[in-house]
Amino acid sequence: MKKLIGIIVAICIAGAVLFYFFGNTSTPEKTINDFEKAFNEQDYNGMLDCIEPVTATAIRGGVNLVGGLFGLDGQSLIDVFPLLTDITEEMGAEYAQLDLEILEIVEDGDSAWATVEETHTGETMELSLVRVDGTWYLLLD
Repeated sequence: MKKLIGIIVAICIAGAVLFYFFGNTSTPEKTINDFEKAFNEQDYNGMLDCIEPVTATAIRGGVNLVGGLFGLDGQSLIDVFPLLTDITEEMGAEYAQLDLEILEIVEDGDSAWATVEETHTGETMELSLVRVDGTWYLLLD
């Protein structure tokens, strides 16, 4: 019985190690795609999760500060954004959707640069990314 438990534990550990190294892969392309999806779904926390952590923390701090002026915590203010978008759309405003085509990604160590085209407008943009603790993030520069 002890032998069976030892084998099960060894398999679980091996599975966890394999998942850590191969299943949790972050790439610049995945980060850009995740940001695009979050933007189109009005998932503001999802967008912030794609932004370099120090900058994302500063943005969250600013949102907390503004929320405090209205008696709301920052997360409550973020939760209200989609409702505000819906209200402004009913008043005739249009909420932009992103449709990014990644043309090229160049990686250099923990830095990367992506050339993307927004297909609705034909505008080409250069995005900068940085890898922090194995995860790629967008830089707001």
